[in-house]
Amino acid sequence: MGAFSRREFLMACGFAGAASVVSLLSACSNNGTNTGGTYTFTVVSGAVLVESDPKTGVYKYDKKCQACGWESKNPITVKGTSVSTSFTCPQCHFNQKVEINVTKS
Repeated sequence: MGAFSRREFLMACGFAGAASVVSLLSACSNNGTNTGGTYTFTVVSGAVLVESDPKTGVYKYDKKCQACGWESKNPITVKGTSVSTSFTCPQCHFNQKVEINVTKS
């Protein structure tokens, strides 16, 4: 896997407009998992985290096709629970699973 720019890294972890890169890097690994606070969000497949709050467990995600790269741009909001569902891409008709794991520590 190629190197991430700081901006790409922070965006992948759900941080936009971050003030302190050092504190955010310690709270986020490069696989898209946000481990700060009480809740941990891990996208396994078929989605992109748009926003997440590790203290309240609320997060938003867009569906993303693994075959063609289409992204829904219509965020779905979830609070504190994991997601396991599927969808068919409207662009290439690939049927895929959406899986996001949420754990509370």
